[in-house]
Amino acid sequence: MRKQKPIQKLHKHGPVIAFLKGLLKLLVRRPEIIGAKLPDEPMILLANHKGAAGPLSLSLYFPQLFIPWGYYQMTESFPRRFDYLYRVFYRQKLGMNKAGSFILALLFGLVSKLIYNGMKVIPSYPDLRLRKTLRESFAHLEAGNNILVFPEDSRSGYHDIASSYHGGFSLLAIEYYRKTGVDVPIVPVYFSKPKRLIVIGESESISSLLARGLNRKKITEHFHDIAEKMYLKHVSTEKTQAN
Repeated sequence: MRKQKPIQKLHKHGPVIAFLKGLLKLLVRRPEIIGAKLPDEPMILLANHKGAAGPLSLSLYFPQLFIPWGYYQMTESFPRRFDYLYRVFYRQKLGMNKAGSFILALLFGLVSKLIYNGMKVIPSYPDLRLRKTLRESFAHLEAGNNILVFPEDSRSGYHDIASSYHGGFSLLAIEYYRKTGVDVPIVPVYFSKPKRLIVIGESESISSLLARGLNRKKITEHFHDIAEKMYLKHVSTEKTQAN
């Protein structure tokens, strides 16, 4: 078995990703970025997906590099990638028709492996294999890399505010703190496609949340509530009524 190379801090992307990012920046307008200052130390970023627009805009324009979590099927063979893209992403979540979903799943399925490898995407699993996700994430945090997680439950599609959050990021922060003693900051981020806006929220330490008596479930709900408040404050046209 070939020994895996040790994970190193990401200072820049390789030539393929750098070329693609440069090309895409000609097509995707830079969003306005507002909000809090980012911590200097490695952090866990939480962002909304908003279809493909969120990951793309954050990858192109976010002020710091990051290693994203991605659905595990997108890191596997072409048939598995195509199946997820066609059946789940385009048909179920985006509600596209069969023909359009087939064409896009075929095209992106062919190049996605190259992109995911270049971005060093960490496979995110919905079952006990989540331990693999955590181990790889630990290694990246220890190397000084930021981790980006899209925690929203998107089974019914991508909404301005998700119905709920998955708790994988909470488990990551709690277990990393208990294992290493490092108080990794968690930073909420909200992306608005219509307003071309990225809002960076205030970071919170996992130790402070645990000290308040919050468990994994409550921490997950806490950041879901923060995302809703960020949306109402910066994006929603009904924010005055909501407040």
